[in-house]
Amino acid sequence: MPNIDDFIQRFALTPNSSILFSTCLGFDPSMVELFLSIKLGAQLIIPPKEIIGGISYSILKKFEKINFVQTTPALLQCLSTNCLNFIFGPNSSIEFLLIGGENFPLNLIRRYINCSTKTRIFNVYGLTEVSCWASCFEFNCENIG
Repeated sequence: MPNIDDFIQRFALTPNSSILFSTCLGFDPSMVELFLSIKLGAQLIIPPKEIIGGISYSILKKFEKINFVQTTPALLQCLSTNCLNFIFGPNSSIEFLLIGGENFPLNLIRRYINCSTKTRIFNVYGLTEVSCWASCFEFNCENIG
């Protein structure tokens, strides 16, 4: 489980972390969410199946301590403005947002990120045959251009 060990170290995750189960079981990155929570003994937030992709403003507000979320660009672009403002806002509990599986939505991120954004944003990529995620690059207000 090198991916899991790397993410635990890279993101300084602990048993006090709260991970949103936001990917469907048919998508291999769901294993990252499951195994992170199992290995750490961390809280895994499983949203109702009615919430497509597991991410909504109501879920993020209800479980205010969620600090690890991964999603696809397509899903991120479908989120409400309220949800995106919360994710990238200065009071967001989300420490780590991993975006992968498709082309990185740079234009969308540019609209929401600024130097008061606390959420750390990562472009992740990997071939299923290699691992869930084989590369991980952090974007912030200085390098997003």
